Formats: sequence, structure tokens, C-alpha cells
Amino acid sequence: MQLHLDGAFNMGSRIFEAKRVTLAAENIEATAAGTFDVAKTAGSATVTARVPKLSPFAPAAGMPLSGEIAVTADVNVANAADSIEVAITGGAERLSVGQPIAQALLGPRVSFGSKMARRNDGTLTVSDLSVAGKAFNLSAHGRLAGRDGVLDARYRL
Repeated sequence: MQLHLDGAFNMGSRIFEAKRVTLAAENIEATAAGTFDVAKTAGSATVTARVPKLSPFAPAAGMPLSGEIAVTADVNVANAADSIEVAITGGAERLSVGQPIAQALLGPRVSFGSKMARRNDGTLTVSDLSVAGKAFNLSAHGRLAGRDGVLDARYRL
């Protein structure tokens, strides 16, 4: 595994700026860039990850698996105790799952995305959740209340 960090920490302002962080491990590539204000526990970053070969994960999935997957996440932390927001987009290319019905629904190209937020009361909100394939489209949103654990969710296939 290789990790490379190009960034700086300003001792006066207590702000860490990561111009580029890269992680290269067997079959996984990831990059990130962003800033974090230590005093305010706030910051933002963009993280990308790519798995160019899904086949090594087939044994863990318990089925044949091939293709590649890529994901981008935009993370915003207003204050770690108050608000964390994440927007995720991504997709799979040349996807093969070895299950005829699932393959017919998903096809070789699948896209997905979602926005998530956690608030200081523990409430978790998921919006704009989507998964789209050849003959399959799912959209959903929901909210899990932090104090009483009540889940309110809606989906559409």
C-alpha cells in the first residue's frame, strides 16, 4: 500500500489543507483534497475512489463478479458536533454479477447517488438516493430521528 500526502498545517490558524492525498492499494485507488479547521472542527473535502477490478471481491460476495466501480463523495462538516453532510455519486462499468435476473435488471452500467446529513440531535437524513441500471430504477429518501429512533422512509421502484 502506498500513501502520499501533499498538504500543510498552519500552526497559527490551526487549519490543515490537503492539496492531494492519494492511497494506492491492491486494486483500490483513492484521492482526496480539502481543508479542515481544527479549532472549529469544520471543513470540507472531496474524496474519490476507484476499484478497477471487482473480480477479487467475488469470493466475499459469494457470486461471480466483474467490472469496475468509481465513487466520488463531497463531505462538508459545519462543526463535527453539529452537522456533517455527504453527497455521493458513482457508478459501475462493465458490471457482471453472474446472476441472470440481476444482470438483466442492472445491465453492464449502473449509476448511483445520494445525499446524507447527520445533525447534532443524531437525526440522519438521506435524500436523492438513486440507483439506476438497464431495467431498474430506484429512488428513495428517508429520515431516522436521533432521539426516538423513528424511521420515515419513502422509495420508488
